[in-house]
Amino acid sequence: MEGRREYHLLRSTPDYPDKEEIVPKIKTNRGAAKRFKKTGTGKVKAKRAFARHILTKKSANRKRGLRRSKIISKTNMKGIEKLVPYL
Repeated sequence: MEGRREYHLLRSTPDYPDKEEIVPKIKTNRGAAKRFKKTGTGKVKAKRAFARHILTKKSANRKRGLRRSKIISKTNMKGIEKLVPYL
């Protein structure tokens, strides 16, 4: 079953301001959209891994650090921007 395609209008070039071109919207990866949030300064943050189970062997100091979110590095930003284009 095919879904309906969503489109938005985009100006093609500054040379032709009256001409509009229909461009399909990019789909957001919904799993990634739930995992990443943008900060006020434009950086992307995410929850830390290794904090769900097998917590008895981890120290209290380590578990406390896992509560804090992390800032995504610039090397991973390109991939995240593809998954969540409108973040």
